[in-house]
Amino acid sequence: MRLTVYKKMMLGFGVIIVIVVISSAYLVLELSAVSEKTRTILEAKVASQKIARQIKGLVQDEISYAQKYKIANDPTYLSLFSETGRQVDKHLTRLMATRSSGPEKELIQGILSSHGTFIQGVGSLDRKFEQEKMEGIITALDRLIRESQSGIGEEMARIESISAQSVKVALLLIAGSLFAAFSAAFIIARTITKPIGE
Repeated sequence: MRLTVYKKMMLGFGVIIVIVVISSAYLVLELSAVSEKTRTILEAKVASQKIARQIKGLVQDEISYAQKYKIANDPTYLSLFSETGRQVDKHLTRLMATRSSGPEKELIQGILSSHGTFIQGVGSLDRKFEQEKMEGIITALDRLIRESQSGIGEEMARIESISAQSVKVALLLIAGSLFAAFSAAFIIARTITKPIGE
């Protein structure tokens, strides 16, 4: 079967169009994956880090109210301490919900347990024990914040890797499109000029 000039032109440009469509679809899919990863980071890692920072501030307030209550024996400070304790527990529960498993969840469970012990014994425990308990909670919260920040860094590295791979594939597809375009142009030009040369 002999191809006419028209069929050769249509075939050549059809190949170019198909390659461009495939490369565009690939880029859209990869950019969608990058967008999804970014959304995951923003929703999970950054939100949990923000909650952990809020908890740390509340725990520091809680320590202050406990110390003031012990010194002044004023029920107002005990009330503020209790309210802050409920807020800490609420935020810790929210933070726990953002984690499905792993060491971060165990760390949060440990913080919840230590915090519960501290709240129950605020009036009966000695100051040294309370101080050690609260320092342990703050240290655990700092560790949680660091791990969350590290997780953000790992996710960003993964996103950069996906982006770099997408760029490489896109460049290969563009090079393939250019090769197909030059091949089609050469074939078409050769088809037109060959009969003239004879």
